[in-house]
Amino acid sequence: MQYIKPKLANIIHPVIMFKLTQGYQQDMEPWQLYTVTRGQWKMDINKAKQFKYALACDAGLVVEVYEIETWHQGNETMSEEELLYRRARGLHAGEAGRIEFVGKIAPEEIRKQYNKTNVVKYWGKSQTPFKYIEQNN
Repeated sequence: MQYIKPKLANIIHPVIMFKLTQGYQQDMEPWQLYTVTRGQWKMDINKAKQFKYALACDAGLVVEVYEIETWHQGNETMSEEELLYRRARGLHAGEAGRIEFVGKIAPEEIRKQYNKTNVVKYWGKSQTPFKYIEQNN
């Protein structure tokens, strides 16, 4: 089996990268990956609203790209199934002071640019579970 090195990301859009270490598994259903990525995060909702895309990341690799439509206080938009899924994996669910987004899979041209790319250089030494990346173009 041949290893193919992922290309390095060149982020030119305003994105928030989310580190999914605890909640990510390679065989997740699309709705599970979306649920893990979209919330619930201890972030400033006004700052988060400035970013258009969410990059779901695991081990420095983008595993999916979402277009963020709206931000909400935690538990305003998650279904009971999503909350149960999050709790079963030890993820935040229902805690005060957290936010979540509603979105959809990003347009194909955006996905092609970021999906399966290496974003390690953007994380740097950051230990936070998310990172804002300003537009670089």
